[in-house]
Amino acid sequence: MASSRSRNMRDSNLREFLHVNLDKTKGEYLRSLGIGNPKYVETLKMFENLAKIADSLCQGVDSDDDFEKLKHRVVPVHPFAVREISVWNAQIRKRLRRKAYVKTGWKIVLVRDLPMKIYEHIECLCTANTRYATNVSRTSKEDIVQFTDIRKVNYIFKQVGVDDSLKKAISNVGTAKVIVSAEKPFKLVYLKSKEQLKVIAHFGFWNVHGVAQF
Repeated sequence: MASSRSRNMRDSNLREFLHVNLDKTKGEYLRSLGIGNPKYVETLKMFENLAKIADSLCQGVDSDDDFEKLKHRVVPVHPFAVREISVWNAQIRKRLRRKAYVKTGWKIVLVRDLPMKIYEHIECLCTANTRYATNVSRTSKEDIVQFTDIRKVNYIFKQVGVDDSLKKAISNVGTAKVIVSAEKPFKLVYLKSKEQLKVIAHFGFWNVHGVAQF
């Protein structure tokens, strides 16, 4: 019982310490912004979320149950999002070829099972800094992101540190490469109920003389 009281006291002290410091920082930061600042409400929500995270962490810190600790562990999403984008790049380049596919024609379609939180982070990565050549639409069933310029697609892959060429040379025959335009967008279609993502990329093939073969 004494041990339980001690844990509860430590937990209470930790909560108080975190909340006091969060409240102090929040007050100072919000005062510096001013109520009329467009970022005021967004920042207020951010601090509210931080307070919730702090509470969750406190619940797990003094628990004797390892499973209980894991329940409150916060796992960063970013590395998973970067890994996922890297997989698209590798699979698209692998599937580039000199002939159209029987089912999809001159399109490569990747189907990926993807938790919504990771998809949401990926969408943020794809639209961060610039929305150039980017169209986003949403319904209750799906989110669709379309990129209409190859430079934007290359930029996304480059940002996560992978090869951004999206082409494959076929020895003594020619080169297959991804095509991105308003008519043939690079598309992400996220099905919310299935938590499934479709990555759709158009491609073409050019012979050694640079003549299109599609």
